Amino acid sequence: MADRGEAVIGLGTWLYSSLSTDETLQALVADRIYPQRRSSGAALPCITYEVVSTTPTGVLAADTDSAAVHVQLDCWATTYASASTLADQLGAVVESLGAGTAGGWHFSQLRQLAHAEDSIPMDAVDGSDRAATRVRLEYLSIMRR
Repeated sequence: MADRGEAVIGLGTWLYSSLSTDETLQALVADRIYPQRRSSGAALPCITYEVVSTTPTGVLAADTDSAAVHVQLDCWATTYASASTLADQLGAVVESLGAGTAGGWHFSQLRQLAHAEDSIPMDAVDGSDRAATRVRLEYLSIMRR
């Protein structure tokens, strides 16, 4: 696929822009929305997002400028209730986004694949000795030039 890195950056930019301007999410996390990992020592709750994988979809039709994109969004908080509330709000926002465009790439509406919960020691994330709850949401989008 041509310019796959460019497409992934475009999706990340579009996703960040969409999430960071939503008033409901701003009320819950302010500007604490991070690509891949949260900043060391950043306050909770927060959201992290990343493109987990891209898989070409148009190989048989010689359309090398399309791919399925697997996106993971993590909601971090000090309690399960807070992380779950944040995940519910984030899910509603993501489901309402519709399609988007960034960097010459078009992205289909994100479709939820999974919703999982776990408790992770924060020292694995930021070197602290706190525990936090993570609720993970996974989505799929098709991107096309």
